[in-house]
Amino acid sequence: MSRSLILAAAAGLFASSVAFAAEPAPYLGAHLGMNLLDHWPARVDFGGVTASGEAALDSGLHGGLMLGRQTEHARFEVEYQQGAIELNSLKLGPLNRSADGTGHYDAVTVNAYRTHDFNEQWSAFAGAGIGWGKVRMPSGRLEGCECFASASESGLVYQGRIGVEYRLARAHSAFAQYSLLRLPGASGGGTPQVAYEDRTIRSVTVGYRMLF
Repeated sequence: MSRSLILAAAAGLFASSVAFAAEPAPYLGAHLGMNLLDHWPARVDFGGVTASGEAALDSGLHGGLMLGRQTEHARFEVEYQQGAIELNSLKLGPLNRSADGTGHYDAVTVNAYRTHDFNEQWSAFAGAGIGWGKVRMPSGRLEGCECFASASESGLVYQGRIGVEYRLARAHSAFAQYSLLRLPGASGGGTPQVAYEDRTIRSVTVGYRMLF
């Protein structure tokens, strides 16, 4: 899926939001929190001989920016997200060594949500999104071997999300959400070459949304 198809999908979502309500309200929002990454499985190829390994990780920052439109019972938005990949150690077969390094992931998605009001202040939302993203994994050495070269990949991403929101004032809301973001695996190096699996990133963030 190309970026042009993602933009076309975004245009379709915004057009449908207008059809669902006579006066849809545009909004801006931002959220920040932590991803819950603890490891990322990989395969290392030594030129025909492969070994299983993984990068052990610490939780890193995760945040995003949104631009969207809301109707009475739905929201439609374009979102940019970025998160940190914090390397803790590297494992390859029986070897396990501490390591340092920071990578990151970026994703642009178009999202659609169903919303439900509990009362005038509290509401809940659930939805999904699809888009394009990029992953960059940090490099690390293991027993004198550059077994884990820096690796990157771009590709299709998709996500699911649930959350709750509290209306602070007519045009201002605070929210908390839990997200699952599916990212492509990265690969890099020559011989040896490392290839990471596709991975689902879990994150917990809090944010602010303003109607305008």
